[in-house]
Amino acid sequence: MYYSKIISDPKLIKCQGSEHAYRAYFQDNDEALGHAAVLLGGRRGARLINAVREALRHHRPFTLRLRRQLLELRNLLFLEYAYIEDWGRWHGLCVARTR
Repeated sequence: MYYSKIISDPKLIKCQGSEHAYRAYFQDNDEALGHAAVLLGGRRGARLINAVREALRHHRPFTLRLRRQLLELRNLLFLEYAYIEDWGRWHGLCVARTR
């Protein structure tokens, strides 16, 4: 199998740590992540994404609370709770339902 040569993109920012990389990714994709969280989680998804946005505005190390929120956001976006009937009651979030 042949692979093409990897050419670095001059627009990419070199990040030394995973927190810096996540902040850069979140800054570039903030609007799309916000829309997806609201679509999938409703009001609780909106509160979750707003809490993450607020925490990432401060340039401090990631707290345990922020890490938990990021994990919850990841689970929401990866549809981890899609087929759990009582997921909204136990986790405080709900999946948007189509009619």
